Amino acid sequence: MQIHLKKELHTLLVQNKPYIFKTEDYGKSWKEITNGIPAMHFARAIRADKKRPGLLYAGTEYGMYISYNDGNNWRPFQLNLPIVPITDLTLKNNDLIIATQGRALWSIDD
Repeated sequence: MQIHLKKELHTLLVQNKPYIFKTEDYGKSWKEITNGIPAMHFARAIRADKKRPGLLYAGTEYGMYISYNDGNNWRPFQLNLPIVPITDLTLKNNDLIIATQGRALWSIDD
């Protein structure tokens, strides 16, 4: 979430966007990698698979997304998950553990 304060109007503008970025030069430059994630689905958590290069998981305000190409393209990854905020992700023993807001923990194995 990005917040801008316009001094002349004294109003607060909040932008809800995924805001997922990638660097390949140790932070000198950054590339936005949100193709396929709708603008209002702002990101809450992102994790890289420990075994498969290029496989990324993103938890957003409105569900899960997966990328098989280092974030160049994303697609929905709901399976049987409810459409709820995904607040955290972790990988444990080849399982993806998903924390949701108000709908408990979920585990997707292998």
